[in-house]
Amino acid sequence: MKKYLLFAALLGISINTVAQVEDQVVAKVGNRTINASDIKERFALTPWPRNEKDKYSDDPKTDFLYTLIAEKLLAQKAQELGYDSSAIMNSAFKTVEKMYVRDALYKHEISSKINITNGELDKAVQKNRYKLKLECLKAKDEKGIKALYSSLRKGVPFNTLLEKNSALAKDSLLEVSFGDVESSVEEMLFSLKPGKYTEPVHGLDGWMIFRLVKRIDRYANPSQEREKVVSEARKILKQRANDAIYQSYYKKFFAGRKTEADGYMFWSFADKMIKVLQEKQRDTTVRAKDKPYVTAADFLKIEKQFGPDSLNMTFVHLDSDPVTLKQFIEQMAYDGFVGVKVDPRVLRIQLEHRVKGFIENEFLAREGFKMGLQNLPEVKNSIQMWRDSYLAQLIKSHIMDSVTANPGDLEALRAQLEGKDRATDVTMVNIVEVLTDSLETVEKVLDEIKSNKDIHELARKYTKREWTKEKGGEFGFFPSTMYGEIGRIAAKMKVGEVYGPLKTEDGYSIFKLIDKKKEEQGPGKSKTEKNSLTTRDLIDQKYLQKLNGYTASLAQSYGVTVNKDVFNSIEGRTENMLAYRYMGFGGRIMEVPFTVPFSSWVKSWLKGRQDMP
Repeated sequence: MKKYLLFAALLGISINTVAQVEDQVVAKVGNRTINASDIKERFALTPWPRNEKDKYSDDPKTDFLYTLIAEKLLAQKAQELGYDSSAIMNSAFKTVEKMYVRDALYKHEISSKINITNGELDKAVQKNRYKLKLECLKAKDEKGIKALYSSLRKGVPFNTLLEKNSALAKDSLLEVSFGDVESSVEEMLFSLKPGKYTEPVHGLDGWMIFRLVKRIDRYANPSQEREKVVSEARKILKQRANDAIYQSYYKKFFAGRKTEADGYMFWSFADKMIKVLQEKQRDTTVRAKDKPYVTAADFLKIEKQFGPDSLNMTFVHLDSDPVTLKQFIEQMAYDGFVGVKVDPRVLRIQLEHRVKGFIENEFLAREGFKMGLQNLPEVKNSIQMWRDSYLAQLIKSHIMDSVTANPGDLEALRAQLEGKDRATDVTMVNIVEVLTDSLETVEKVLDEIKSNKDIHELARKYTKREWTKEKGGEFGFFPSTMYGEIGRIAAKMKVGEVYGPLKTEDGYSIFKLIDKKKEEQGPGKSKTEKNSLTTRDLIDQKYLQKLNGYTASLAQSYGVTVNKDVFNSIEGRTENMLAYRYMGFGGRIMEVPFTVPFSSWVKSWLKGRQDMP
């Protein structure tokens, strides 16, 4: 996916000027920097609640900056602690790194070699101006089409042949535009004059003979719309050139390359995966019409069913550095698996294709590393972005694991929070949520929300949170201190806003704030009226306090400076959207990492400081 230059077009700024701004440093965070392009791209593609309550600034862009600074602080500390060489980084993150290296290889070997000549473009533009209205004679086999063609050559009218066979006449009219059919057939069709017909053409639907009825001008004023005509034609030519170069490279690259996967391990893994899907099929909470899927958590359970010796055995035999079963399972956990149906034979065939794709991707990634493509600036920047995100998440998880449920500490925190509530009241929120394990479902839900579909209906259809399903995903009023990040973010939103996807322990959450109110928490209220905090809520609050203090101390230790002028010059906005980057040689990844709002650490750190935006 190409990087976005939309802002430059909208603002009428030259690309050189934009590049200069985006290359400027906005913040220095210890030994890391944040450029204007980092803010612009990630802020634009990160769902971000407005109207925040517990934050450093009323400006969402500023709040995002300090969330990103926190990520860099935590990532730097995690690296110091050796997390970057941990097992989880060597598995999960290595997958991301390989994707970017394969994508760079694709650009180097395929995309960069596309060359459209002026002559090719002129011909394509001429074709793209028109839509062809055609009639079609069809036959199941070559003998049948030759008989029809012979009749035409003898002078039998085209319409007469259609009328003689009602099956031929049915759906005989069709329209074709430039790019709809393969280039050889297209050349034949666009060279026809009205009333003339082609020679027999063989396609996926059998044999056909086309006759041109008329040309239809696709544009009311071609001269005024020339830019659009040219743009469409160039896009089609590029895609065709891309496909041709790809096919040529693919055949040449894999010629003579042979390897195999361990058959015993394959069947053992396949049996365990099929068992997981069969158990899901028997689960009454899973809808029968849903496609069977295996989540990352399911694959981790499968992994635990193998012993350490089996996991470290060679699954894919390569000349050097063979792939272990553990590495393959980790890749499957990252990619996920959606079956066609719960049929052992069909699922094994699907899995065979996945293994083949895995082996091909491994060859391609190794070729990219051998060429040193991981050292390209754009690849290094993307990999560093994801590395920092992973490292920050690891240290957050470590802090969460260190939070103990000591009864005395929790009761003291409860008293502190409820005392604060009595003084400030508590924010009560009501949301409608769709919770899912599938990013495909996330994408589908967000698309349907954009199309003004009722989120209640979407929750009934997609959410896996059973206790809300019958209520259309509605929670009912609850204190914003409950449900961790969901409650905290909901408190900062405006009624009617949608947020997500938010990665939680239970899956990906998309929710809409449907109501919000302040509730008095005075001494006259009973415990039930006060909606007393649960142990889980108190642990979440304790975690946030600890994370705030830890991050503020890192800022003090490493140092943070912000260039106000550069930051204020950044034009950007956040879109509540899920954006994917489709990678060369297949695969996709989120355009930018998930970023949960986190700037509450700044308040304690900035006491007495005036040098921040």
